[in-house]
Amino acid sequence: MIELVVALGLGAIISLTLYTLTSGTSQIFYEQQRIAASQLALRSAVERLRAEIGRAGYLATPNSDVDPDVCPPGSLDCPNPPLRGVQLLNQDPVAAAAIPEPGTNIVARPDELTIFGAFDDGDSYFTTSLGAGMLELDNTTQSFQQRFGAAVIAGNIAAVIADSFNANRVLRIQCPGQSAVFQAITGPATWTGSTVQVPYGMLNAVGPYQPAGIGWRCEVSTATFARYHVRNVCALFPATCRAGGEPDKTDLIRVDLTPALVEIAGTERIVAEYAVDFDVSFDVDTAATPAVPGTVNPPVVQQCSFASSAAWAVGGAGSLAGRVRAVLFRLSVRTRNEDPSFPWVANPGLPLVRFKLRPVGTTTAACRVRTISTRVELPNFAAANIQSPTSAGAPCM
Repeated sequence: MIELVVALGLGAIISLTLYTLTSGTSQIFYEQQRIAASQLALRSAVERLRAEIGRAGYLATPNSDVDPDVCPPGSLDCPNPPLRGVQLLNQDPVAAAAIPEPGTNIVARPDELTIFGAFDDGDSYFTTSLGAGMLELDNTTQSFQQRFGAAVIAGNIAAVIADSFNANRVLRIQCPGQSAVFQAITGPATWTGSTVQVPYGMLNAVGPYQPAGIGWRCEVSTATFARYHVRNVCALFPATCRAGGEPDKTDLIRVDLTPALVEIAGTERIVAEYAVDFDVSFDVDTAATPAVPGTVNPPVVQQCSFASSAAWAVGGAGSLAGRVRAVLFRLSVRTRNEDPSFPWVANPGLPLVRFKLRPVGTTTAACRVRTISTRVELPNFAAANIQSPTSAGAPCM
């Protein structure tokens, strides 16, 4: 009898030990799985950002009011307000209401980045005629056939043309021997027989453009504005949130903008779920402005701090966006839930290590945070090599 009791007791102890080990192992496994999922999502988001930011200024302009290819001396076709290849709204000096528990996560103030370039269509097309607010595309060129040939065969060319040249895109026109001009698309492009017509008109006080000639073989392309920022989008994408809306969830989203920089409803896309911080900075050319127009000085590239970078890419007059040579950004995402085994300790600064969802005292746990910092060259800005006059003591550190 005693032997039986001892055997049962030892069996119970062994079973309890195995249960405890299994339970702890499973908890660790699931937590590491959540961390790995966050890391993978973060890496995918960063690569998407890198790809698109690197195209900023492509078939567009770094800064139209100082770009000699867009606004040469004496030109009457300078956009007003100017077009910027990159604009930054730096949230560092202010509290960001989008971040849950801002009093606790006080160092997290996500920035807002707007870029301009040929993101949706990287091809250039040529005209057979242009003027009086209407252009006709040459449908015999290789670029036209590559882009629209399949649609012609499928019989939906009219819809594809109308979508490719829609009113939310900016039309870039450059005729032989003339500067580039940006125009608004004023109506749907049409396909009649074998003729493509695109109506255009004034954009930022320029136009309708009339070339110095018949408008034959002018190069035409489209460019768009896109914005990246962090906010709650549960109302737009309820399937990505818990029942009830999950008000403490924030995502990094991408949204298309009109030429007037107004968000276009329905174009929002989630880039990174559970994003809690997005900081942007620049490498800028601080070389002196050339004394002789048409020349350049050797570049003096300096990396700006996150706190001072916005002075180089503001949206209003006096922007120094043309001097930007690279974008540096830091993106942080959190795990979906707080980890009971990961205690909350206030972050001393950025980048974030942990994130608090509920008031201190409600729970001692915190969400784990993963961060990636990277640098993206802007080849289209560097190729323009703009060294416009800097404002008095534009800060960089």
